[in-house]
Amino acid sequence: MKKEPTASTKQPTKTSRRRFVLQSSKLVSGVALAGVALPWVHAAEDNTIRLALIGSGNRGSGAVRDAMEANNSPVKLFAMADLFQNRLFASHQNLVTQFGDRVDVPTERQFIGFDAYRQAIDSLRPGSGDVAMLTTYPGFRVVHLDYAIKKGVNVFMEKSFAVDPAGLQRVLGAGEAADRKGIKIAAGLMCRHSVARQEFIKKLRAGELGSLQ
Repeated sequence: MKKEPTASTKQPTKTSRRRFVLQSSKLVSGVALAGVALPWVHAAEDNTIRLALIGSGNRGSGAVRDAMEANNSPVKLFAMADLFQNRLFASHQNLVTQFGDRVDVPTERQFIGFDAYRQAIDSLRPGSGDVAMLTTYPGFRVVHLDYAIKKGVNVFMEKSFAVDPAGLQRVLGAGEAADRKGIKIAAGLMCRHSVARQEFIKKLRAGELGSLQ
């Protein structure tokens, strides 16, 4: 007679996957907050978080560096997309020099052109914790964001988020869709992320600097 698995035998896999998704959520914020400790998840499954960089200019390359340098971050750069081949090539070479085999982007996952973002995002695993990094010109941001959410992957996106009110409405709509799917969206470093600034504002509000009037 086949023995049914008990709750205790089921728990490790469930816990591992839950911890992994939590881990990837921390990474999305960690891209904006380099230095956040991300403990490794020990499990039989592949817990490496894949990054797809869409827009390989200075901001995009810098965001990848932040993700790589976050403490114990189990990440690899897995795909890249850009409008310009020379810019993608230069970014790829610089990142390989800095991070070696953690940059796993062979030529077949280097995408060029206006539809390159689709191919890069399609290389990620929906629901796995992988992250699409949206760092192109802001005029493209909403289109890329909509597609990433549709595909079920987490997003890190640089500011600015849109170039007009209609675009901002679409960003808000994408955020609501992400919440329904349990997908995380993080934004580029802003003042609200700075712990030091938060503490400074608390002191101001507590009157430690006296009256500001």
